[in-house]
Amino acid sequence: MSSKLNLGRRALLAAPAGLLCGLGPGDGLRLLPGADRLARVETEAGAGDVFRLWIEGRGDPVEVPALRARRLANLPIAGRELLALAFGADIAGESSQDLVALAGWDGAQVRILALETLAWRRDDGAAFTMRVMATPDRDHLSLNCFASMARPVTRPFHRVWADLLQWRDGAPLADALPRPPLAGSWQEAMGGLRRQVTSFLAEPRAALTPDDVAASGILQQFGCMADR
Repeated sequence: MSSKLNLGRRALLAAPAGLLCGLGPGDGLRLLPGADRLARVETEAGAGDVFRLWIEGRGDPVEVPALRARRLANLPIAGRELLALAFGADIAGESSQDLVALAGWDGAQVRILALETLAWRRDDGAAFTMRVMATPDRDHLSLNCFASMARPVTRPFHRVWADLLQWRDGAPLADALPRPPLAGSWQEAMGGLRRQVTSFLAEPRAALTPDDVAASGILQQFGCMADR
């Protein structure tokens, strides 16, 4: 899938940073395909340095850092729904960044199944936004990306591309592109970092601390893209 894929650049530019197109942040969550009852979801904001979310009858809460933390849409995939929790992961003096943790029931436990960047911005005008949505068949999640990097002397330049994530029982979501991205593209660079984050999430985690976020490698994304 080309890094120059046309996904409606004007729509992406006009969209709020980190827009998720799902089912809305309702109180219920479909944990398994064919479930005749939705599990109730409750959140607790401003509890110290963490934002907590409980899924009815499923034990310990999901936790993310409290900075700009909020619950976003439920995202349908493979007959179930995932919860999207957004939060800030700024690098002091360098950039602002909002991440999204996608959490759900993997068949055995509640865990964080993906960690992606929703929005990133640097003082020189470089920026990135991602629009996350279910595919029309609801078998995958689509990540529609728009990046704008400022370079000295020359005009700013842009890249637009899309990635796909697929469901796996008992494991984090995985890339599902029909063909490899272009060699040397930003899509390829971010795909490499995604594989690192997926490996980090292979050990089930229901909570992320700022140290966990740093250890996952996701904050390295835009450093590795700077010279591309």
